[in-house]
Formats: sequence, C-alpha cells, structure tokens
Amino acid sequence: MWNVFKVIKILKKQINKLFINFFELFPIVQVFNPEKFLYLCLKIMTEQSLSNVEIICIDDGSIDNSSKILTEFKKIDNRLKL
Repeated sequence: MWNVFKVIKILKKQINKLFINFFELFPIVQVFNPEKFLYLCLKIMTEQSLSNVEIICIDDGSIDNSSKILTEFKKIDNRLKL
C-alpha cells in the first residue's frame, strides 16, 4: 500500500521537473566595479541546475577587474552572455 507522503513526494518531483523544463529564466546582472562581489554572484548563479537560463551581464565601463572575471566565467559556462 502506498504511503500518502511518498505519493506527495513523487508528485512534487514531477511538478518540479515540468516547471524547470517549461520556463526560461533571464537574470540580468549590472556590472559596475563590483570586483569584490562579482565572483561570488556568478559562482552562485552558474551552480544552479536550471538549463533554461541565460545570464546576461552588462558591464557599464568598470575600471576594476570585473571584465576579466566575466571573461573567465564565460569560458566556463556558455549560459553567460556579455
């Protein structure tokens, strides 16, 4: 006999799979001298398991190493758009 909690757990997993495959996500990251925080921000965003994600980064003329950080992450993860 099926346990009600097991059924709910299975249904939640199936709903999550449908949700993930149905929607696309386009987070936009505005970049202006955030060198201290940019690495962590991109690391967290690229570690997400969603495949339908395009991370859009807009560098607004940074004078720190932000552009180098963006370029390195672009090499690692093709979901990142500059």
